[in-house]
Amino acid sequence: MEEKERHALRDLKRYVSITEKKAIVLGNLVSCDGHEEGISIRVVTHVHQDHVISIGRSLSRCRLTISTKPTRDLLGVLYNVRPYRVLGLDYRKALDIQGSKLWLEKANHIIGACQVVLDHADGLRIVYTGDFKQPGTPVVDADILVMEATYGSPSLVRPSQEVIYHALLDVVRKSLSKGPVYIYGYHGKLQEAMQLLTEAGIEAPFTAPLRVYRVSQICLRYGMRLKAPILIESEEGREIMKSGWYVAFLHSSSGYTSRPRGTSIILSGWEFSGPIRFLGENRYIVALSDHADFKQLIEYVESSRPRLVITDNSREGYAAKLAKEIEKRLKIKATPMPPVRMRRWAR
Repeated sequence: MEEKERHALRDLKRYVSITEKKAIVLGNLVSCDGHEEGISIRVVTHVHQDHVISIGRSLSRCRLTISTKPTRDLLGVLYNVRPYRVLGLDYRKALDIQGSKLWLEKANHIIGACQVVLDHADGLRIVYTGDFKQPGTPVVDADILVMEATYGSPSLVRPSQEVIYHALLDVVRKSLSKGPVYIYGYHGKLQEAMQLLTEAGIEAPFTAPLRVYRVSQICLRYGMRLKAPILIESEEGREIMKSGWYVAFLHSSSGYTSRPRGTSIILSGWEFSGPIRFLGENRYIVALSDHADFKQLIEYVESSRPRLVITDNSREGYAAKLAKEIEKRLKIKATPMPPVRMRRWAR
C-alpha cells in the first residue's frame, strides 16, 4: 500500500472507535449501543441486551439518549426506562450536532431497530448498520461503514426467507393437528413468527408470558399485523392452555423444555444445515434469523460503496473474517475493530 493511501485510511479510521465496553463511537460525537465517557449523545439501535449496555449510565450522564419511538417504548417494558428520558426520533429526521447531522434509518431486525447515519461537518458520511437482515433494510451510501458481523463467514449462508417461512408454517400446521405448539425465540423473532402465522391464517389462539405479551402489544401499536396473544397467566390463558390447541410463544431464556404433549420449535439463526431440522422427541429447529447472513452482508457493502468498512469485533461473530472477505471480493479496505475480539456474546 502506498504511503499516501495509508495516511488517507488512517485519517478515516480516526472518525470511528469501538471500545472494550462495546460502545461504537462515531465522529467523536455519538456513542451507539454502549456508553462512552465524554460523549454526550447515546443512540440505542434496538433493545436486545448486547445493545443496551450501560443504558443507566448513559441516561444519567449523557445530554441526550436517542432511539426510535418503538425502541423507546420497549426500553420501558424490558428495562424499566421511563419514556420521557429517551428522545424518540422518527426515521430520517435529522438532528444538528455541532454542525453535523445525525439521523436514523430503518433496519429490519426487531421493531424499532435502526441504522445510525452521521453526516459529519467535515464532509464525510459515517453509517453504522446496527443489527439487520434482508430483505427490508435500506442500504445507505457511506464513506465509512461500520457494520455487524454476526454471520461474517462465507460458510454462513442460509436458504431464502421464503423457504424458511414455508418450513415453519408447514411444521406448525402439521403439529397443531396433534396438539399444542411451543415456539421459542428472542423478542422480535417471536413477533415475526406471530405475524407470519397470522397472515397465513393459523386459527389456533396465541398465548404468551407477560414480557412476550407486552412486547407484542407494542408491536401491534406500531403497525405489525399479528394476532394479539392471550396472556398465559390470565384466566382466559389458563383455559386455552387446558384446551390443548394453541401456539405458545416463549422466550429462549425460559429454556427449551421437552413437553409431554405437543411440539417444540426453536427459532435459531445459527442453524445452517437447512431450513428445518428434526431434533427428536417432537422438537424441531427452524433457521429463522434476525441477522444478515454472509451473502447479505457482502451485498450491503457492495451497494453502499464505502471507502472504508469497519466490522464490529466487540460482539459475537466473524468480524476479522468478514473484513478479509470484503477486501478480497470487493477490493474495499476493511478492518475489524477492536483488532482483538472481546468476550463472546451468545444470542
